[in-house]
Amino acid sequence: MSQAKAPTQTAPTHRMLAALYLGYLLLSLMLFRSVVEAGFLSDDWQVIAHNPYVQGLSFENLREIVDPFGPGVLHAMNYAPIHLLVHAIQIELFGQSMLVFHLTNIILHATTGWLLARLLVSSRLPFFVAAGVGGLFIVHPANVEAVAYIFQTKTLLSTALGLAAVLLYWRHPAASIALFAAAMLTKLSALFAFPVVLLWSHTRHGAPDREVPSPLWLVAWALVLAAVAVPELAAFQRTGEYVPTLGDSTPELFRSIVAIAGRYLWMAATSFGVSAYHQVAATGSWSDPWFLLGLAGLVLLGWRSIRALLRREEEVGYWALAFASFLPISQIFPFVYPMADRYLYAVLPGLFGGCCLAGRAAYQRFDPEPDSRRIISILLAVAALVGVGFAWRTVIRAPLFQSEARLQIESARNYPDGIPAWMRRAQDAGRRGDAAGVADAMQKLRARGFLSVAPLLANPQIGRHAAHPKVRSVVRAMAHDQVERLSALEDPHQIELFLLAQAHLQRDERPAAVTALEQALEIGGPEDAAIQAALDALAAP
Repeated sequence: MSQAKAPTQTAPTHRMLAALYLGYLLLSLMLFRSVVEAGFLSDDWQVIAHNPYVQGLSFENLREIVDPFGPGVLHAMNYAPIHLLVHAIQIELFGQSMLVFHLTNIILHATTGWLLARLLVSSRLPFFVAAGVGGLFIVHPANVEAVAYIFQTKTLLSTALGLAAVLLYWRHPAASIALFAAAMLTKLSALFAFPVVLLWSHTRHGAPDREVPSPLWLVAWALVLAAVAVPELAAFQRTGEYVPTLGDSTPELFRSIVAIAGRYLWMAATSFGVSAYHQVAATGSWSDPWFLLGLAGLVLLGWRSIRALLRREEEVGYWALAFASFLPISQIFPFVYPMADRYLYAVLPGLFGGCCLAGRAAYQRFDPEPDSRRIISILLAVAALVGVGFAWRTVIRAPLFQSEARLQIESARNYPDGIPAWMRRAQDAGRRGDAAGVADAMQKLRARGFLSVAPLLANPQIGRHAAHPKVRSVVRAMAHDQVERLSALEDPHQIELFLLAQAHLQRDERPAAVTALEQALEIGGPEDAAIQAALDALAAP
């Protein structure tokens, strides 16, 4: 069987690209129309609503936003100055407008799909194929979370900037570095852009119709990556390193990481398995189905990557994009919620692109006769049906993000041993007057790494039992965990000292609480009034 060469592709016109973007934007608006006026959910409260540093564009706010070691990283839970700056600009211009927040995310989502299509066209896929794949990305149900959560502007913007940096590198390398730096300062997952340009510089080198910039530009990219990674890792150590890992041993952690990869691959291929607040547990067996699926998938993708690299094929760049996007979320550096739909957002472009180029390589092994063309027609029809199915599931899923209660119910149903499930059990037990049940549920929450006592006791069904000995014992244990973590910090920020004081109070350690509050007040910051009020209350007879 002879090997056919890929036909020469005509570059899409500006009008075609503009029409494609408009189509993606309209499609995104239709898919997410049910969430455009939804309020704050989940981490939206910490990152935006209760974050004093994004409430306008004052000099003090800007200083804290750009400080990689300042208290601003505690609200963002990462060093992400451009992410916070975007929200500060939104609030400065429009206040806390839910419509503006959500429309921003929808526009960014359409832009990311459009840039993915542009990237596939640059790899010489036919325009209609690239447009279809970009559309499949737009409608994928796993992306609902990233678009619906306001604080996930960082995921949408960093992915779009990273893809734009890759596209721009070949003709405007200096400008591409600026985009790459902006992407990294929005979210670290944008590091995926570096291995793509690195590998494509190798695969495209020497090609008569490809322009490859000087390798010195890659050195500049590496320096940007290193410069941003240092403060980002420092911020991560402060906000996420203390939580339990997915395993007590190296083999168990390895199995868990591979199993998470298996779950993501299944989710990417089928759209099934999406959920609010995933609560995956450690993988204890080598025969676990998710581990086996993940191992098979990683071996297959690894083989395709090596094969493409040795043959200097652009397919390797897309697999590198997927692997590099998965690395920060793989739990090599553990954090509380090891899996989330939104973490797949930057991985999908790599998976989709790699599959497309692998499929093109397979097609080129056939002569372009009617039989092979009929197979391609069937595959395109199947892809269209999959796209319609994805879009329908997205339309059904989007309304879940109108309510925190709906998300918690879904999580509790999918993960009955997870944090939302035990929080609901604590509430139910409190409603029944079962204080022992409340204490048991709180102990389960503690074991899952949830240490925030104040939100639990603020719930009227749980707080009414705060004086019960069993509940009080768990509260003191959770507060002890908080005291240990916060006391170990070097040069704590004001908010950390405030939290430390609250933890001491929950353990009835008034002198230690007063000391922490006085230190927090001496540092100064946006919590001055609340801290002074707490000191006055402790000083009152």
